[in-house]
Amino acid sequence: MAKMGLIYKINPEEPGQEVLNRILDEVKTIASELGGELKDYKIEPLAFGLYSLTVLVSVDEGDETFPDEFESRVSNLEGISSIENVGMTRL
Repeated sequence: MAKMGLIYKINPEEPGQEVLNRILDEVKTIASELGGELKDYKIEPLAFGLYSLTVLVSVDEGDETFPDEFESRVSNLEGISSIENVGMTRL
């Protein structure tokens, strides 16, 4: 089965590299629990020490429940301001 790549932009509530590291570990765990895999990530500056985290998650193309469940679980993590799906591609 083909793989689908979902790209999410995650904004934390607080600045700091340790916050991003914790969020990244939790995102990796959530993706794995739901049958996906964190393939890549990028940290980008927003303002005044605040950074956003852009992640690429790979999932089976036929898995229709993954996007909603992933977004819901990540948005409920402590310290998350927002999560937005900014892209989708076939891998």
